[in-house]
Amino acid sequence: MKWIDPRQLIPTQELATMIGQIRTLVPIMQEHGYDVSFPIEVLEFQNRYYVLEGHHRLAAAMLLGINPVPIVTRADLPGNMPPDIFVQDIPVSAQYDFEELWGKEL
Repeated sequence: MKWIDPRQLIPTQELATMIGQIRTLVPIMQEHGYDVSFPIEVLEFQNRYYVLEGHHRLAAAMLLGINPVPIVTRADLPGNMPPDIFVQDIPVSAQYDFEELWGKEL
């Protein structure tokens, strides 16, 4: 496990689909902090970190201005999918949605 600025992580899911769960998680994280037993799971590809699991935690941490966040790096993708194909399929809007979160209210 290592620690990283959450703004360096590239989301792979759209924010709009998870607003309800993020609203539930924010007060819990606000009261107890980031639970390090649940790091954000990422794929490192070409010196970038792509979120595989933990989008809700990432969004809540960004809303609360938590920096750094814990991550763990996976060496592969499910089903042996090549990383370059995975990266091409990420909607650009997912990245912009998360960039707008830093220190804001949802």
